[in-house]
Amino acid sequence: MMRILRFVAIAFILFIGLTEVIPWIRNRVEGISQQKIVGRPDPLLDGEASTCVHLAVQASLRVGDEIHGAKPPPGDSSGWTAVSDEISNQINEAEDACTCSEAGCSSARQAMGELSSLVSDINLMIGGQAAGAVSLANRQERIDVLLNRARVEAR
Repeated sequence: MMRILRFVAIAFILFIGLTEVIPWIRNRVEGISQQKIVGRPDPLLDGEASTCVHLAVQASLRVGDEIHGAKPPPGDSSGWTAVSDEISNQINEAEDACTCSEAGCSSARQAMGELSSLVSDINLMIGGQAAGAVSLANRQERIDVLLNRARVEAR
């Protein structure tokens, strides 16, 4: 009888853990990652890296808005081409601003390189030249991590 009670208690604890605790932790982590990057200049940024990091964040936000927001990339390549060109211009502007030797500039340049690669892969995918889906969320998260590092390094 005692073994059955232990088994039921352990099963109950596992059930609560799987249905309540893990989703709660996942929501907390996702909530934090969604709050990491804001679209306005950070008043704590200083030095040459501040403009670089701000422009890099803006480019990343634009890609995120187009991919994950209310306006997903259109199925026709001509509709996406205009958006892609605007995004590429934003990325180029950020890269041009990130010429300093500070660590924040270096991390932002790395993020813009990955962002540029992501946009290129999306272009190929929409044009039907890429097989399979591009892991957009994982790659965007990696870019966000690099931009957060750049923000910390630029302070």
